[in-house]
Amino acid sequence: MRGVAGDHAALEDMLRYGSLVQAHTSAGRASIADQLSLHGVLWELAVIGESANRVSRETRDAHPEVPWQKIIAQR
Repeated sequence: MRGVAGDHAALEDMLRYGSLVQAHTSAGRASIADQLSLHGVLWELAVIGESANRVSRETRDAHPEVPWQKIIAQR
């Protein structure tokens, strides 16, 4: 679902995957030293970018404090 009504799911995904990135990187670089963990974190960051891209223009414009384009570009 696109538009403001569909933003909730995209924002929830951003929060969920952001929490995963935080958990997987809490010990610093050492926590993502193996390839599988590194690829997992990269995937999570890509999902955050895709989710940000699904957030409606209206919601993004209402929250200019969020660096939407940077988040989307990290994909």
